[in-house]
Amino acid sequence: MYYAEKYNLLLTNHFRDRAKRTTLDMVHLLVHRIKNEWRKGKVVAVLFLDIEGAFPNAINKQLIRNLKTRQVPKQIVEFVTSKLRDRSTMLCLTTIPQAQ
Repeated sequence: MYYAEKYNLLLTNHFRDRAKRTTLDMVHLLVHRIKNEWRKGKVVAVLFLDIEGAFPNAINKQLIRNLKTRQVPKQIVEFVTSKLRDRSTMLCLTTIPQAQ
């Protein structure tokens, strides 16, 4: 996590394992965003993914290029590259009829 913070590699809304960003902070942010959309009369759907496999939705070539551009040490770039080989994610979405 040190390198992710040092090289600014994470999105601002990434909470896991980051200093001063707790699970409770994330839950509060999620509830706040959902309630804001409800107030606008919108329907909200939330999708939770286990991304323990690391970066399943990243464009791998771009991620590696970004790491090199930010001068992340070669050993770390090689490690991330090895973890990204032969990875994929598949989502199957269905609609749920609204109750009458």
